Amino acid sequence: MKKFAIAALSLGLLGALPVAQAASVTVDAGNYLLSYEDTFLPGASVSVAGGVVTFGGLDYSTFAIGGSVETNGTIGSFDSYGGKPFPIVITAKTGYTLSGLVESVAGDHRAVAGDAQDAQAGVMAGLVSRWVTVNGTDPLGQNTPYQVVSLGAGQSSAGAFNASGALAFSSSGPIGLSALDLLAGAGATGQGSAAYVTLSQYKIGVQTTAVPEPEVLALVLAGLGVVGLRARRQQKA
Repeated sequence: MKKFAIAALSLGLLGALPVAQAASVTVDAGNYLLSYEDTFLPGASVSVAGGVVTFGGLDYSTFAIGGSVETNGTIGSFDSYGGKPFPIVITAKTGYTLSGLVESVAGDHRAVAGDAQDAQAGVMAGLVSRWVTVNGTDPLGQNTPYQVVSLGAGQSSAGAFNASGALAFSSSGPIGLSALDLLAGAGATGQGSAAYVTLSQYKIGVQTTAVPEPEVLALVLAGLGVVGLRARRQQKA
């Protein structure tokens, strides 16, 4: 009975302990602020340069070997479904509105196709992202950049690998990343064929548009009014 009471007390204490929750981290990217949950791309190193935020140090990799593992792939998925917070929220600073963004993934690849006539090898990498307004959750669009290397018999390829795509929109309020899939795939058929690809970076660059100050806007409108008045006078003359 005593052991049961101790066990019950232990469970009660465990239930009273606070549950760890995701924390938001904000970085200053010039004309805008980017906030991300610390559960987004865990372990990534985050840096900012020239208005572009880079999540580096990623390790999404896959390989294929002809005659053994002929197709393979990996995917990293993050979303705000089921009441979860947005993985990323972007907010324009005072005096600016958001007018678009560019997303990219980067990494390396190596692929070689064997000498047999039907030998093939290839790699692909890319992303699928969906963005919405934070306040109204109105869809802003879907970004789907990808890059493919396809090789025939006797061919080979190696080096840097990247895919980049732009999304245009206009939003005066914050926007959120509704969902993101980072994709990498490899394929190889035939003796001597092999392929390998890795994604090590995910980047976001946001375009902003300056909003005229009220005084400047008033002067512009007044100037347009004067121009219109002169035009009407000339027509009457």
